[in-house]
Amino acid sequence: LLLDRNDANHDYFWNRVKLLVPSMVNIRETKHGLRSTSLHHLTFRCRLKRFFMTILLRYKIYWLCLSLLLTFLSFVFHRVNQLIRRNEHHHRLVADILKKLQRQAKDNGNGNGNGIQAQKYIPKIHLRDFYLPQLNDLTRDSRKTVWNSVVKEVEQNSNVKVDDIEVNGDIMRVWTWNSGF
Repeated sequence: LLLDRNDANHDYFWNRVKLLVPSMVNIRETKHGLRSTSLHHLTFRCRLKRFFMTILLRYKIYWLCLSLLLTFLSFVFHRVNQLIRRNEHHHRLVADILKKLQRQAKDNGNGNGNGIQAQKYIPKIHLRDFYLPQLNDLTRDSRKTVWNSVVKEVEQNSNVKVDDIEVNGDIMRVWTWNSGF
């Protein structure tokens, strides 16, 4: 039975319904009328949605703290991972460059069989152009940091001689293996 608010008997019937409401279970009055609060006839989807919303609202502070903690841990994990990869690349590059310089010195001492002497130095910029594309898994700043630390370590090695020479009008820093062993 729908009650029309313009009907003359509306107030009478509405008051009768309100008298019956306290005896009924799971019904409450809203500004739009009476509403059942019974959960008995809800679909599974509605029950599940209601359950998750209740959990979300009840524990919102915990969820917020958990999400912030996970975000922070993810950031720390990413930074540590970058640091580990930078160190691995650094050690690999230093070892490769020193081996390349040793080979260059060995080839220079023996010649290449044609009576033509091999170049006795390796320009630093050529090594940089060769090795930096291998560091694509790092960020630009990390690549720069790795290369600068590699240059510093190689130039501090007592077996590497560092010179600035002019080649075709350009001044460049070159490395030469300086050990007699």
